[in-house]
Amino acid sequence: MKFRIFYWFLSSAFFLFLFTSNTGGRAGLQNWGNTGAPGDQTPGGNARTCISCHGADVNSLISVDLAIEVKDGEGNSIATSGYVPGETYDVTVTITATSGVPAGYGFQIVALAAELNQNGDQAGSWANPATNVQIATAANTGRSYAEHNGLSTSNEFNFQWVAPAGGTGTVTLYSCGNGVNDNQSTTGDGAACGTLVLSEDTSSSISELEQQVDLTLFPNPVQDQLFLNINSQISGNYQLNIVDQRGRMLHAESLRLRSGESRFEVNIPPLHSGYYFLQVKGEKGSLSRPMIKR
Repeated sequence: MKFRIFYWFLSSAFFLFLFTSNTGGRAGLQNWGNTGAPGDQTPGGNARTCISCHGADVNSLISVDLAIEVKDGEGNSIATSGYVPGETYDVTVTITATSGVPAGYGFQIVALAAELNQNGDQAGSWANPATNVQIATAANTGRSYAEHNGLSTSNEFNFQWVAPAGGTGTVTLYSCGNGVNDNQSTTGDGAACGTLVLSEDTSSSISELEQQVDLTLFPNPVQDQLFLNINSQISGNYQLNIVDQRGRMLHAESLRLRSGESRFEVNIPPLHSGYYFLQVKGEKGSLSRPMIKR
């Protein structure tokens, strides 16, 4: 009898831990992607999604749909026109209840530089999350995700996506989300997943700086010192910035570009571990590269 009580207590504690962990986001607390994207998989190769837990109850009264929208600064969808490299877009993930009345909502999204259902590198970056959204890097995948920041009473999650550099090609967004009854377990909840494939707008103008300067960072991830390997067709004075995912400038210094190959050393200021951007700006435009701080 004592063994049964202990087993029940242990099982209940485990599921309570699992549920409360997910309320803060899978990447932020459990270091996993849960989007169904290639690479967000269990050791057995099965896709990790919200449906596997929150949508597993066939008797649930809650069911939901998920939609991904990406719009430019004028509010126009880029689903057909494609993304302009380096531009910043407004993203909304909406979870709509098709039955039942959820007490709250959660989601997660990742962007991959690949065709649908093909594995690829992270494409671009997330920025400027709303209060019910957080940006987190999952140690088990090495990817940056936008996800819910605690149980959200709103079914809309707003943030921004900074498109990758020119030449990246097709980008696929993968997202899963849920509507929950907040009963301290995953039973009775509903979940759904969705994808959005974006092409690169090759007709758009890329900054002259992006076209004429080849910039790579080493090492990346970086601890204290970062080296910029530069192959430039132009010369001039530019500004070098380190920016976080919310768009806040954390470091700035001057950079003198010289025609040809050169190397520039940057002493990294005290920063928390995470995902940042190194930007070069000047009269001929701007370019940016992702930088991971250990």
